[in-house]
Amino acid sequence: MVYDDVLKGRYVDLRAVSVEDAEFTLKIRQNPKNTRGIPKLNNTIEEQQEWIRNQRKKEGDYFFLVVSKSGEKLGTTSIYNIEGDVGEGGRLILNGDAFQIFEASLLLNRFAFDNLGLNKIVGFTFASNKRAIRFNRKMGYVICEPEKDEKGIEICRCCLTKERNKETLSSLERILY
Repeated sequence: MVYDDVLKGRYVDLRAVSVEDAEFTLKIRQNPKNTRGIPKLNNTIEEQQEWIRNQRKKEGDYFFLVVSKSGEKLGTTSIYNIEGDVGEGGRLILNGDAFQIFEASLLLNRFAFDNLGLNKIVGFTFASNKRAIRFNRKMGYVICEPEKDEKGIEICRCCLTKERNKETLSSLERILY
């Protein structure tokens, strides 16, 4: 789905990914620095363009480009697989400073809870990705004990409720703003 407006912050903005962003989204997803803790993407640019075209039509799937205030493309984030009042957060790959990274996540969470009316965001991270686990905890996510997925890789499921987000939001906003 496409959210036609821009989610504006002090440090970054979030806008819907377009087909023209395919090269950037593919490049950031294939960068070895970014793929240590996520599955590597082996698409061609044409396949990535087609994936974006399909994603933009898919109900309950919002894919955002994170852009600095100077217009530099920094990364991506998403809320998808929305069923009822629960959505999955992910596709977060961001090359920016701490303020930009935290604000991008805050903007996405606000969008999920306030615009979409969700009550819970779920997701997962590889258990070996300690940096992502620390980040999710700071964002207020509850992290479950690792479990093995169908490929035998240890993952940690994460959950952020609307209420827990409210509790965490004020302390994060004090730091950011």
